Amino acid sequence: MKYIKILIVTLLPFGALAAETTGSAELGYLARSGNTDSTDLNAKFAVARAYEQWTHSLALSAELAEENNSTTTQRYQVGVKSEYRLSAVDYLFGTVDYQNDKFGAYDSRWSEAIGYGRRLFAQETQTLDLEVGAGARQSKLSDGTTENEAIARFGLNYWYKFATGAEFTNKFLTELGEENTYLENVAAVGMPLFENISLKTSYTVRHNTDVPAGTEKTDTVTSVNLSYKF
Repeated sequence: MKYIKILIVTLLPFGALAAETTGSAELGYLARSGNTDSTDLNAKFAVARAYEQWTHSLALSAELAEENNSTTTQRYQVGVKSEYRLSAVDYLFGTVDYQNDKFGAYDSRWSEAIGYGRRLFAQETQTLDLEVGAGARQSKLSDGTTENEAIARFGLNYWYKFATGAEFTNKFLTELGEENTYLENVAAVGMPLFENISLKTSYTVRHNTDVPAGTEKTDTVTSVNLSYKF
C-alpha cells in the first residue's frame, strides 16, 4: 500500500519586494473514512512568501493511495488566491479553486469567488480572520451529471499559540449554492519535539449536502505527522 500527499504553497510578488519566506515538510500517518476507507502514510511540503499590500498564492495538493495494486484514493486540488490589503486588518480577495476526487461524490469541481476579509482580533497568542464573498461553481458529479450555480462563500481562520512552539489552528470554509452546500473544516495541533521539528495532528472534514445515490455526504481525513519548519 502506497500513499503520497504533496502540498506546495507559494506567494508571488505584485509590485512589492518579498518580506518573509517560510516553509515546512511533513511525513506521517493518515486515515480516511467516508467514500474511501484507507490507512496509509502521507508526505507534505509547503513554502510561503509574503509581500506588502498585494499577496498572491498558489496551492497544489495530490492524494494517491494503492492497495493490492488497486487505486483506493486519487484526489487533486489546486487553489489560486490574490489579496489586496486595504489596512492592517482589512483586505479584498479573489480566489479560484479546483478539486478532482475520483472516489468522492464529486469527480471534479471549479469554484471562483471574490470578497472581503477582516482580522476580527489579533493578539500575541491568537488571531481570527473572517472572509465573506460570492462567485460561481461548476461541478461534475460521480454519476456523470453536472451543476452550474452561483455561490456565497464564508470562511473563518483561527490560530492559537498555547505554549512555546505549540499551536492550534482551525480553518473553516463553506460554499453555499442552490444545488449543493460544501463545507470543509481542518483542525490541527502542533507540538514541538526539537528546535524545528514538531508533531502535528490534523482532522479534516469535507461535507456535501447533496450527493448522488450510493455515495457518502461526509469524508474525513485524520493525519499524524512529523513536521519540519524552515
